[in-house]
Amino acid sequence: MLTMLVIALHELGHAFTLKHYGGIVKEIGLLFMCLIPGCYTDTTDQYSLVRRKQRLLVVAAGVLIQVTIWAFAVWIWLLSQSNPIWHQISYLLMVAAMLTVAINLNPLNKFDGYYLLVAGTGINNLRQRSFDFYVDLLRREEIEEAAETQWILAAYAPLSIVYTVWAFTYLMSLIGNWVLLNIPIFSP
Repeated sequence: MLTMLVIALHELGHAFTLKHYGGIVKEIGLLFMCLIPGCYTDTTDQYSLVRRKQRLLVVAAGVLIQVTIWAFAVWIWLLSQSNPIWHQISYLLMVAAMLTVAINLNPLNKFDGYYLLVAGTGINNLRQRSFDFYVDLLRREEIEEAAETQWILAAYAPLSIVYTVWAFTYLMSLIGNWVLLNIPIFSP
């Protein structure tokens, strides 16, 4: 429940920041990822903003909201030691805020960290362009990317692959362990 609240406020941070800079928020809604409810905001109009700093702030607004929530929760947690209910709620809010920040800031997922990297570097479609960079390299075709962006493109694809393989392997090992621990054993 607290995680949903943090995510909803996070998405409103994106929306209000885009509106502040004159952008149009086309859609805000609810979605389900792996049967877990979440919120989303369509901030694609940020690409119409001329200043890179404004685009960065639109993307960063959600994380800034989460860090603010975390700081607020820390203060409540520190001041509420005599009230066990508020102490526990504030602790859970701290955890929810920081957990979603950690997941969100990973640039190897297409969450805010990725879009911050895109806005910060100015390399639109970073993931696709990074893989296309290697396709061109393997085909020995001329690489049409600017020299200053080639190192980012060269680093992103392998890091993305390694991270995806690691995350998938870890998830499959968790599922495999759960199945092995919970599968009924039939004896003849």
